Amino acid sequence: MSEPIGGGAHAGDGHTGGPVTTVVTRHVRSGHGPSYEEALQRLLVEARALDGYLGADVHPAGPGAPQLTYTRVFRFGALDHLRAFEASELRARFLAEVAEHVEADAVWSTSTGLERWLDPPAGTVVAQPVR
Repeated sequence: MSEPIGGGAHAGDGHTGGPVTTVVTRHVRSGHGPSYEEALQRLLVEARALDGYLGADVHPAGPGAPQLTYTRVFRFGALDHLRAFEASELRARFLAEVAEHVEADAVWSTSTGLERWLDPPAGTVVAQPVR
């Protein structure tokens, strides 16, 4: 599930403020990964119809990770598009559907500029040059 999910039908609808990227991290209960992924896939497919939705990437925890953690990267055309998604019935349905599959509330981190692309993901080991 790490391929990008296509953009929405209204991605270039003229809102100002520039694109917004939100990284959402969620811990999933052991054995609940497939159910969580099914619900997440439905969310991402339905999100394509949202105004300003530019797409999403999903990154499950790698093999051997101590906890099943999913990182989702959502992109919206403007901050008001993200806020509309946060208040949407679609998101409320998703949260209700996955409640039994997750261990805690999601952790959200939102960026409105290039800073998202310049920070390595948490836990990334950056190789140091040989001196």
